[in-house]
Amino acid sequence: MSGLRTIGSVFTLSRRYRITVIGTEPLDGTAATHLALVPLVDPRADRLRDLWLDPSTFAVLQARVAGNFAGKAEASVPWVIRFATLDGATYIESETSTAPVRRGKKTFDTVQIRFDAVRGDRGSPGLAFALPPDYGNLNVVDEPPEPGADPARC
Repeated sequence: MSGLRTIGSVFTLSRRYRITVIGTEPLDGTAATHLALVPLVDPRADRLRDLWLDPSTFAVLQARVAGNFAGKAEASVPWVIRFATLDGATYIESETSTAPVRRGKKTFDTVQIRFDAVRGDRGSPGLAFALPPDYGNLNVVDEPPEPGADPARC
């Protein structure tokens, strides 16, 4: 990425990135602004690598992360996360691995997790999730806890 202009850095209490504008790229019919992010402190914890933004609203349309979920297989490959807006709220539309994922004795060239038929519930104060009774027997992936979060509460 040498020769690209850096436009700024993001600073938070625990995350710092160097941000570079890559350019404008088509994404689902929208001319998205592509930003590259390089973590300056902890690349394992600070997983953002690329963002694609709507240039008129600055809404995040897509992100590429270095690792996803809490399982070792899922955490060791990059993922592209697509976002969708519904009734003014942003939801994850899909998460797709961009490298093979090994699960037990099987290796999958790519894994895609999609969230179809998402709908807002205006009567609900927030999101609610229901786990099936056989949750422990399903082939599932779990989100990692936020840094500093109590794992018992996740």
